[in-house]
Amino acid sequence: MSILRCFILFLLAQQLAGQSVPVISRLTVNDGLSQEMIFDMIQSKDGFIWIATKDGLNRYDGSRFKIFSPDPFNPFAVGGGEIRQLFEDSRGWIWVEHENGLDILDVGSDQFFHVNIEEHYSFLCKLVELEDGTIWFCGQNEVIKLLPNKDLLIAATKNKQAHIKIEFNSISLDKMKDGSHGTLLLHKIHYSKTISLLVGTTHGLFKIDPSTQIVSAEYPMPGIRFHLYGIVRPR
Repeated sequence: MSILRCFILFLLAQQLAGQSVPVISRLTVNDGLSQEMIFDMIQSKDGFIWIATKDGLNRYDGSRFKIFSPDPFNPFAVGGGEIRQLFEDSRGWIWVEHENGLDILDVGSDQFFHVNIEEHYSFLCKLVELEDGTIWFCGQNEVIKLLPNKDLLIAATKNKQAHIKIEFNSISLDKMKDGSHGTLLLHKIHYSKTISLLVGTTHGLFKIDPSTQIVSAEYPMPGIRFHLYGIVRPR
């Protein structure tokens, strides 16, 4: 997880008619950013910049910030103040990980829905989405597969439910240690249509078949413990 002590946001203002040279702007707390410790940042399909900070979720529209913070009087407020990672799925939902768990932000209503998966909460790597709409992420020694219904937020809004339950499957990798010493921890998950799901761990690289959920070793080193933190697909 990367933490930026000083936030420098580069905005490519290509929407300005007739301008070919990008405009570079430096934005700080003096411009409305809630905190200068940044954990993650994404641009959503509608063009907004979303910034995960140590003190709230920030949305930047090109001219001003809107800050989302916990509110004990609003059940649909974000569930934590330290925002750790962000992910936008194919539905346009923004998944928000914070110190207390996982939320889904409905960008149409600015409501946060809190996912009830506390017993599996130990996020160590980014979320990924497959073509079937399932969401995958890592726990300490397991991979979690979430199966959200496309009408999930519509039903929760209708029933005024801020806490939602999502069907999930848990796939343990602890049995794949092959006799190596030490705890197996997951660091990175990557999806490729041709290679399936790849998981980088403290005991090597493993592959998961999403349809069968069978785990196989891609690059183990029996008896040797090494940490695999990154997976990059060559262009």
